Amino acid sequence: MKNLLLFLLLIISLLPFSCKKAKSPSNPAILVSKISGNVILPDSTTTLDVNTFKVLSPIDINQVINGKYEVKAYENVYNTTLVTSGNGNVVMMGYNIPGNTDFSISVASTALAMIMNTPNVLSLSPNGKQLLISKILSDPNLSELESAIKSNLNSGKNLFDTTNVLLQQKLGALFQSVSHRKTTKPLNSPANSPITFDNIGRDFTFYNGENCFCTVTGIYENGHRIKKIVLDGEQAFPASIEDLLVGKGTLIYAPNPNDNYPFTFPDGQIEVRIRTGFPGNEDGSVEYTEALEENCKSLGLMVLGYFLPFADQKNVSCISNIGLNIYGQVKDLSDAGSNESIIYTISEATFDNVESLAQCFGTSEVLDNLYFKSFEQFFKFAGKIPALLGGSLNIGFYARQ
Repeated sequence: MKNLLLFLLLIISLLPFSCKKAKSPSNPAILVSKISGNVILPDSTTTLDVNTFKVLSPIDINQVINGKYEVKAYENVYNTTLVTSGNGNVVMMGYNIPGNTDFSISVASTALAMIMNTPNVLSLSPNGKQLLISKILSDPNLSELESAIKSNLNSGKNLFDTTNVLLQQKLGALFQSVSHRKTTKPLNSPANSPITFDNIGRDFTFYNGENCFCTVTGIYENGHRIKKIVLDGEQAFPASIEDLLVGKGTLIYAPNPNDNYPFTFPDGQIEVRIRTGFPGNEDGSVEYTEALEENCKSLGLMVLGYFLPFADQKNVSCISNIGLNIYGQVKDLSDAGSNESIIYTISEATFDNVESLAQCFGTSEVLDNLYFKSFEQFFKFAGKIPALLGGSLNIGFYARQ
């Protein structure tokens, strides 16, 4: 339950993320429709009865009848369905691609969904996801992963069993094969500046610098803080798996209006404190604590957005409280840089607050906590695969204090 939050902070910690602005006026409308299809078990699986299964989306759950299912899901975004057996174990996954009309859930869809829901891949742009899917479907390691999924089905175990070393190995091998993984820069390499500024005399404008994390700046006069400036991060989307691994991304929609701030400095001696809140760099300043809180809220919301695309449009104050809960789980991390699963902890902590999620969105939209609790377990499972760790996500990189 702490691994989900670590998922997001690791990716932040490891790579610089360059956000190249490609402006677009607004996010597209998120559509909800019913999808239906077959749930297909391999011929070799004889111990499971498909008609005891349930299919779950983030917003619906329904029983499989005569090998078929129907659930509400998001129509025009990449999204995932889960299949649970009679005892509640996740046994398969579906992966729904915008424009496709075949929503069958099988071993093949499970293998694709496992890769596409890894922390490293969730932030890819739509074009980046489609390019990666093409690579996955033609990669010889895909059949090895599918064989491991079949073996797990025959065993009756949860698909996300963290002790299933064979399945973890096959998932990691496929990811390495399709990603052409590159070595990330060490944490002690020169870091990007957290903010930039320009000025005319004492009139300054502070900019986020197209970073994907929030920064808090405190301006002090005679030891007293006279101004607090919060510069929000941008949300960027890598256009390919190669871009993702070297920390490049594009702003698909309009940039954040709160990524710049004008301020006129008074006469006299002024102290400026700039903090990003990176775990392990606690210095006792109020700006450090405030920045960590801001990033926990924004990162938690970002994770939710991959599964609930409307999450940034509804009840943000409620979601912000979830962010504070996430902050409570990550604030005491002593050395985030040495813990490769930190990004998983962020994500896991987000879904650990799933009861709060249901309150935020109402039972008509988040019907079953099992979907999010299952993904919490998935991030624990994936967090144990070395090949999936150390890449960059759209949130980029925490600049140093």
